[in-house]
Amino acid sequence: MYSLIGRGEDKAYMVFRISDEPKLIKLLSAHGISAVTQEELGIR
Repeated sequence: MYSLIGRGEDKAYMVFRISDEPKLIKLLSAHGISAVTQEELGIR
C-alpha cells in the first residue's frame, strides 16, 4: 500500500502497483478516470 499527501486541484489520487498497465488504463478510461504518471505525482 502506498500513501501520498499533497495539495491538488480538487482531485484525489489512488496508487496501484499492477502487472498489466495497458489493461488497467483501458479499464479506467472506459469509466472516465484518467491515469497520471509517477513523475506527475512526484514519486520515483
